[in-house]
Amino acid sequence: MLQTIWQYGAKQLEEDEGALALRQRYATFFVSYAKALPTYADTPSHFELLRADLDNFRATLTWLRFTGSAEAELSLAVSLFRLWIVGGYAAEGRRTVQDALLATPSHPPKLRAAALRLAGAGIGYSLEGLAAFCSLHKYSHDAAQFLGAAEVLFEGALISPEPAERELREQTIAVLQGDLGDTQLAQEWARGRERDLNETIEYALSSIHASA
Repeated sequence: MLQTIWQYGAKQLEEDEGALALRQRYATFFVSYAKALPTYADTPSHFELLRADLDNFRATLTWLRFTGSAEAELSLAVSLFRLWIVGGYAAEGRRTVQDALLATPSHPPKLRAAALRLAGAGIGYSLEGLAAFCSLHKYSHDAAQFLGAAEVLFEGALISPEPAERELREQTIAVLQGDLGDTQLAQEWARGRERDLNETIEYALSSIHASA
C-alpha cells in the first residue's frame, strides 16, 4: 500500500516539472545542511535547532530513495548519525544507515566504509543481546567474546551504548563474573576484541545468523 502511494506521488510530481524542481532543491539544501553538522552541532542549542528539522531530513531521505539517489541518501544518513544518537533517535539512525547500505552495493568506498562503521554499531547492539541470551543459557565463554566484539564495534563507530543497553551489559557481566570469574571473563573478552573492525563485523554476522 505504501509503495503504491509513493508511486502515485512520484507520478504526480513528474506531471508538474515545477514541483519536481522545487523538491529537488529542497533535498539538495538539506543534504548540504546535514554535511555541515560537525561544524554546527556542537552545543545544546544547535542540537535543538537541528532536531526541529528532523522531519525535513526524514522527508529528504524518502525523496532520495524514490529518485534513486543512492549516494546522496547514504551520505545524508551518515551525516545525520550523530544527531540521531545525541538526540535520542539511535534506533532510527542505525536502521536508516543499514537500509541505505542495502539499497545498492556501489557506493563510493570511503562513504561505504563510514556507513559500515555506523552499521557495525547496530550489529554491536545485536551482539550484546546475543551475549545476554548466551549468559542465561550457560554459554558463558561465547557470551564474553560477544561482549568484547561488540565493544570493538562501538569504538569503531565512535559512539557509546544507550542507557538501556548499558544496563543490559552490566547485568550480563554480573552473570558472567559469577560463572567465569573476573580473570577468565577478561581473557574471553580480550579474545572477542582481537579481530579488526571488518573481521568483527563478519564474526558478529555469522554468530547472529547461527543463533537465529
